[in-house]
Amino acid sequence: MNVSVFNPEIVRNTRIQLRRGRMLATAVICLAISLSSAAYFLYSHIGHPPFATNPLGLFQLTVTLQVVALLIGRGIYCLQSVHREKDLNTFDYQRITRMTPFEITVGKLLGAPALPYFAVLCLMPIAGWAAILAHVPVSAFLQIYVLLVLGSITYHALALLVSLL
Repeated sequence: MNVSVFNPEIVRNTRIQLRRGRMLATAVICLAISLSSAAYFLYSHIGHPPFATNPLGLFQLTVTLQVVALLIGRGIYCLQSVHREKDLNTFDYQRITRMTPFEITVGKLLGAPALPYFAVLCLMPIAGWAAILAHVPVSAFLQIYVLLVLGSITYHALALLVSLL
C-alpha cells in the first residue's frame, strides 16, 4: 500500500483542478476575505462584533471558513468525481489500467479536491496572524489543523463511497 505523490490519478485530478485561472480567482477571493476581516478587526470600534474586539473570534471565523471550504467544496468534488468519470466513459478505462483500486481511490480522494485545499492554504496567513494575536499555543494550532484535515478526509471518503452508488 504505497501512496505516492506521483500517483497518475492524483496528478491528473490536480492538473484539472489547479489551472491558473481557477487558482488566481481563488487566491483573489481569499485575499479579499482576509483583508476585509483584518481591516474590520483593526478598525472597528463601533458595534463591537465578537471578532472585532477579540482576536480569538477572528481566528474562529477563519477556521470556520476553512472548514466550510473543505467540507462543502471538497464534498462536492468528491461526490462528482466518480459520476463525472462515468459520464465521460473513462471509469471503465481506469479500472483496466495498472493502477490498483487503492491507488485510484487515493487519487480521487486527494487529487479531485485540490482547489479547496488551495483555498485553505490561502486563508492560512490570516489564521496564523489571528492565532498569534490571540496567543493560541502552537500545539493547539497544529491539533486544530490535523483534526481539520483528517476529519475532512474521513468525511470525503464517505462522499466518494456515495458517489459510487
